[in-house]
Amino acid sequence: MNQDQFLGLVRNGTALASGIAIGHGWLSAEQGTLVAGIVISLVPLVWSVLAHTNLAKLMAAATVPEVKAIVVEPNGNKVIEEAARDPNQGKIIHEGDQPRGHTGNDNPF
Repeated sequence: MNQDQFLGLVRNGTALASGIAIGHGWLSAEQGTLVAGIVISLVPLVWSVLAHTNLAKLMAAATVPEVKAIVVEPNGNKVIEEAARDPNQGKIIHEGDQPRGHTGNDNPF
């Protein structure tokens, strides 16, 4: 699921949930509008913070077919180091290593 799909789901889900809550009398129309506004404002904020971590950027770059390897330097960042050691993250490597799954017959760079 990409960012636009997720945020669309949040917007529509919030509208549906507030409509149900208003219809059942659990919230007034003003409260429903307030709650929907808060949710629709805060969810993109949280998504933006999570989507722009270094690990998220690495994972996004690794999904691009034209990217053969992402070489990371040892810098004390435990998350980045774990990603470089993770056998499931074949494109994220340390300098001098070959991408995992690489046959060695072609230049990975």
